[in-house]
Amino acid sequence: MRGEETKRHPSYGLVKFSRIQGHAHFFGADSRPDSYIELTVSECEHNQDLVQSWYFPRKELVSLRLTNNQFAELITSLNMGSGVPCTLEFIKGDGKIEQEKEKEYKVDFHKKKTKEMFTDILTNFKKKAQELDQVALKLPKKDQEIVKRFTASIIQEFNSNMPFFMECFYEQMEKVAQEIKSNLEADVMHKLTTLGLETLQQKQLEEKL
Repeated sequence: MRGEETKRHPSYGLVKFSRIQGHAHFFGADSRPDSYIELTVSECEHNQDLVQSWYFPRKELVSLRLTNNQFAELITSLNMGSGVPCTLEFIKGDGKIEQEKEKEYKVDFHKKKTKEMFTDILTNFKKKAQELDQVALKLPKKDQEIVKRFTASIIQEFNSNMPFFMECFYEQMEKVAQEIKSNLEADVMHKLTTLGLETLQQKQLEEKL
């Protein structure tokens, strides 16, 4: 007999961080990551005997996910600001939290707004071109043709070439965003490793005292 006992109490909890590979939408994130951190909090059962203790999760209370950058910011900015955005997945009593089916990230937002801006510019230019054509009617016929060819060439430039230039610009933006994301993930891992070593050193120091 090892004198095993099992204890339960409303205040007993178990917290767990997991690294997940895969895609998901994230509240408060600039881009969609390839991996993320999941946090779960559960009720806990404590079993112990004369040799060791075990902690078993029981009912899940809450689960949420964070991007790597959000996780790094959370654990390295204690007592700073009002908190870090996270994405809720499950809450006891409410069940699974409905997730966003579509998420507009910063790159998508800039694409949309840039397209809207150039559409507005083209619309305004077409109006000005029509006004210019009306004014040109007072000019000699030869000059009228020069004005019409000029306005037509500008409109053609917007309609045909500008979308191609913008697509090239978007591709470069996405490459830069991917590079930044990779650098951030590397920086996060460095911070976590450093923090883990500092915690381990502090624990070893306390054990010696």
